[in-house]
Amino acid sequence: MNKNLAEIAKVMSGYSFRGAVPANKNGRNKVIQVRDIDDIYLDSTSIETFSDIDKAVVKEGDILLAMRGTESSGLKVAMVEGQKDQCMASSSLCILRIANNTVLPEYLLFYLGSSCGQQRLKSLLAGATVKTIVKKELANLQIPIPSIRKQKQVIQIAKNIYKQQQLLSQKNTLLAIVADNIISTHS
Repeated sequence: MNKNLAEIAKVMSGYSFRGAVPANKNGRNKVIQVRDIDDIYLDSTSIETFSDIDKAVVKEGDILLAMRGTESSGLKVAMVEGQKDQCMASSSLCILRIANNTVLPEYLLFYLGSSCGQQRLKSLLAGATVKTIVKKELANLQIPIPSIRKQKQVIQIAKNIYKQQQLLSQKNTLLAIVADNIISTHS
């Protein structure tokens, strides 16, 4: 069964600052920008920009989606998890908050991050130089919704693959360090 994204999640825009995001070290909220998303699970401890504005505040389980991108690179997507600080999303991000119990947040996360999900998102990109997704178009995006049982299976498999990719990345980093050490000790 397919449903429009707006049927399963509240689609909200991030907060639009006038100009650059003002850095306020004493601010109450951390400001999440696209550059802060480097993993599918957002770690708010590394965010260093603060604001006193209380709009576009994200919650645990929210999905953040970059609204700008190119057809060659993917659109970043992440889920807010383990949030210790109050955070808000900037205007370059869209907040997707699950609105009913027919879909699990992690299923939506993995779907939007998949090649199929990315292909559908890229089809919504419009504009000449910097391509953007119009919120109304995003709200009408068709999402396949299997049963909760199947969603849990997809999540379990996707998490396993994600963990294996992380381990492979760590292995490659260690191999590069070993190779560098061997070369530097024999030079």
